[in-house]
Amino acid sequence: MEISDRPLSPGGFWRRFFVILVTVGTHTQGFRRLIEATDDLAARGVIREPVEAQIGCTDYEPRVLSWSRSFPYDEFYRKVAAARLVITHAGAGIIILCRREGKRMIVAPRQKKFGEHTNDHQLELAREIEEQGLAPVVYDMDDLPRALKEAAGNNPAKKDCRDLPAARIIDSFLSRVAPSGRDAG
Repeated sequence: MEISDRPLSPGGFWRRFFVILVTVGTHTQGFRRLIEATDDLAARGVIREPVEAQIGCTDYEPRVLSWSRSFPYDEFYRKVAAARLVITHAGAGIIILCRREGKRMIVAPRQKKFGEHTNDHQLELAREIEEQGLAPVVYDMDDLPRALKEAAGNNPAKKDCRDLPAARIIDSFLSRVAPSGRDAG
């Protein structure tokens, strides 16, 4: 299904579909900054599209966003496939999945100084993504509106990322657990 870049009307048929997926991964430390910032932008009408969030261990429960702590992998994969935009932590697996599926994404690395991770490896990956121009990167949540505008103009093609060393390992895992027909949609 092709999903428009235009904001969707608040009612009717399209209300059952989300077009933005926010995901923080499964790390045991929460990512409150990202979830709270996205929820705030939706509450203020900056984000006017339906948003679904996977909030993991985050201690903030969104007021406006549709959310769940986690999803089984096949359901998560379907949500990524259905999303127009994925706002994500800087996890290698989700970034490779978004690249492979040709999804627009915004990358927000978890940072040790905020208690979001035990080290800053996500900052390193985010800097590489930024340098290569693969996606807008948000280090400070005040930059999320800018990244949303930038991501609207970014239309990535599906990429065969299996030639990347880390991608080979992740791709092998995804091939075993992903639903059959994952290229559909």
